[in-house]
Amino acid sequence: LRCSGPRACASGNSSRVMIFTRLRSALPENDELDRKVLSTTLPSIANLAVVPLVGAVDTFWIGRMGDALALAGQGAAGQIFFTVYFVIAFIPTLTAPLVAQ
Repeated sequence: LRCSGPRACASGNSSRVMIFTRLRSALPENDELDRKVLSTTLPSIANLAVVPLVGAVDTFWIGRMGDALALAGQGAAGQIFFTVYFVIAFIPTLTAPLVAQ
């Protein structure tokens, strides 16, 4: 990066410092508010992590049967199930923070 003069370099450095300061202020400080947000976030994360876990377990066990048609049927049924699940998944995601309080 080349500066056209001393003022240009100084303004570039001050804008970088301002950006760094804003980014630093956005990081968690482990205060009471951060702990409260984390305690309400973890149940929601656990709720949403169940979906891929269920799909992986289903695929594993059906795949052990050795029948490609059964695996294809499980894949189709899994898509329907997860589509319905995601349509109504906002309900536990909204209520988990309320319960965690």
